[in-house]
Amino acid sequence: MKRKILIVEDNVGLSQIQKDWLSRAGYDAVTAMSEPIARSLIRKTQFDLILSDVRLPEGDGISLLEWLRKEKKDIPFIITTEFVSVPDVVRTIKLGARDYLPKPVHREHLLELAEDVFHPVATVRKQERQLFRRISPMIHTFIKYVAEYAHARVRCKYNKIFDTLNIFFRG
Repeated sequence: MKRKILIVEDNVGLSQIQKDWLSRAGYDAVTAMSEPIARSLIRKTQFDLILSDVRLPEGDGISLLEWLRKEKKDIPFIITTEFVSVPDVVRTIKLGARDYLPKPVHREHLLELAEDVFHPVATVRKQERQLFRRISPMIHTFIKYVAEYAHARVRCKYNKIFDTLNIFFRG
């Protein structure tokens, strides 16, 4: 079953582009041009992700997010906007938004965020593999150093024991 994504965006061209990107990636994307239309769609349909602009002709994305929280609907929410403001970012994150994307939204970033929302474990594992590839030479060097140090310490202890036994037996 395809994941359903609601795009709340008053710019028809932009919402259509985002809908096309998401549809080609295998998602079922639906658009709404205002907060009231979005609320109506959310009441009728179970969405898996909402992507909303902050500024809308009727209402705004932040009040839509607040309404979702009051309605106890735990739908992942991503805010997009042309006009980034620190208070808005803080407010949306406190309300539980997954991310705050400045426009223009890039295709790769949007699809990556959707993937993160729907498959967080796979994303973490992919990042772990990338991190391990970058760090593994350092880890290898560290392990080699620790092994050499441990070997030297063990050799030193054995030498001390051998010397003690040698003195004990030889007098």
